[in-house]
Amino acid sequence: YRCAALDFAGDFADDALYAAVVKKMLSLSDAAKTDIVSWLGARHAASQANAVIAAISSADEELALAAIRAAGKIGGQEALNALVAQLGGAHAKEASAALAAFNGKPNAAFVAALDGTPATQANALKLVAKRRITSAADKVFALLNSPDREVRTAAYGALAGVTTPADFNRLCGLLNQAQEDDVKALQAGLKNALAKESPDMQYKMVAGQMAAAPEKARYYPLLAQAASKEAIDALLAADDRQAAFAALLTVQNPAMVDVLYDLARQNPAWTDAAISRYTDFVSKSRNTPMRKYQLYRRGLEAKPSPKVQNKLLKALSKTPVFPALTLAMNYMDAPATAETAAMVVKTVAAKNPALGGETVAAALKKAQEVYAGLAKSDADAGYAVDEIKGLLAKL
Repeated sequence: YRCAALDFAGDFADDALYAAVVKKMLSLSDAAKTDIVSWLGARHAASQANAVIAAISSADEELALAAIRAAGKIGGQEALNALVAQLGGAHAKEASAALAAFNGKPNAAFVAALDGTPATQANALKLVAKRRITSAADKVFALLNSPDREVRTAAYGALAGVTTPADFNRLCGLLNQAQEDDVKALQAGLKNALAKESPDMQYKMVAGQMAAAPEKARYYPLLAQAASKEAIDALLAADDRQAAFAALLTVQNPAMVDVLYDLARQNPAWTDAAISRYTDFVSKSRNTPMRKYQLYRRGLEAKPSPKVQNKLLKALSKTPVFPALTLAMNYMDAPATAETAAMVVKTVAAKNPALGGETVAAALKKAQEVYAGLAKSDADAGYAVDEIKGLLAKL
């Protein structure tokens, strides 16, 4: 009833009504106060910010947490200060969430909080990273050397949110000296610092630093982000083949289709990872259905594991050209790929009602047998059997 009354009051609420409700609030239970504070927050009742802020220090857990959430919605400098003050306390998680979605301009307060207690610093670091406050970079770099382990970890984690091209050289210096545990965070900071540069500029900057680096493999993910032809060629020629391959799998460039196919053929241990990524590129490409079919067929010819064969066949089913049906027939004999191959045959036949002839009929009958075998334990397979009966009847 209380919440319903508050909801109805919302239709004609003004500052006078908010003030009257807050005046009444003092004599109410904590449960009632919690509902009112939540209502004030939902209404963005800025005139009652002080009452909401006062409730943050309540001994009642639910009321304190409701007040923290409401303060974030109401906004304003006083609410901001009160929430930042909670970053080092028992309600830091809720305060962090309220500040992450704060109604207003909290950046300066977040940067100032980096000078607080270790608990406050650790939570403020996450906030400056989330809001991508680049003006906090110097303080974040300073906190990389914090004696407090949680602060140090949070500072490394914040690099990916606060760095710019101006930080590139000092990040490289840190990367060259880093303990293995810190390498990924520094690479993330470097990727962020480079992200707005052109692919060619990214490649030049990375190649320049990499030439003199003691561990060149640490720069491979940065070459992968550059994704230019020169960057791909540099990875293909890299000394640490396994680390370079891992980086090549992350490159975003359609030219990787041929590169990945070649890598799959060169090293059997890489076939599955390379062809799986190859399949993703082909699926997203703007190639014609027939060209996609040809590329999927080529992927299957690289002889990846059944798991990757199934991935290729699933992709093939979205390219329902006639040759896809004949290709899928070859994979209905192996138990590991039979069901996916049968699905390709059924899909191609259903999407091409004009198709006919002995080949299509033979493929459908084989697919029907596969589904019939599965129907004992899978109801969906039973539907597929009926669907194929209908397709055969139309032939």
